[in-house]
Amino acid sequence: MARIARAITALGALLPLAAQAAPRLLDPMFTDHAVVQRGQPIAIWGEAAPGAQVDVAFGPAHAKAKAGADGVWRATLPPMKAGGRFTLTASAGLERLDVKDIAVGDVFLCSGQSNMEWPVGASVNGKDEVARSADEVGECAREIVVAEAPRRHHECRGVRWIRHISQIDHPSTAL
Repeated sequence: MARIARAITALGALLPLAAQAAPRLLDPMFTDHAVVQRGQPIAIWGEAAPGAQVDVAFGPAHAKAKAGADGVWRATLPPMKAGGRFTLTASAGLERLDVKDIAVGDVFLCSGQSNMEWPVGASVNGKDEVARSADEVGECAREIVVAEAPRRHHECRGVRWIRHISQIDHPSTAL
């Protein structure tokens, strides 16, 4: 009985490692609430079994890709006009991944120091600015948070997209 308990404990300890090692059909960059650049070809990438055929659908666009020997695949969709609330779907064999509430718009990449994370609400007249921005921005402003730098050129980890809704206490940055 003790031997079985040790075996179960050992397997339980290995499960997180197995989950981390499993390839994700869509790169973690593509999560709910993401934004892709309007008016430019849209690159979508991820990992699948080596040689797998991957089908990608995004709004009215569709593309196919084949995973290389390393399992990495990349598909390019045609440019789209600004819009949103699309679903991005990638499928390979029996595996399928849907990412929802994707917007097509303008993407701005900013970098800097910790003061870039200053919340709007903490600024002078910040609460008034946030309340007033509801009419101008609505749900269009989104922010990506990358917790870890990419290890490979096509890989992002610890990514989450945040849809900014005009709420007084929302921690949206002043950018």
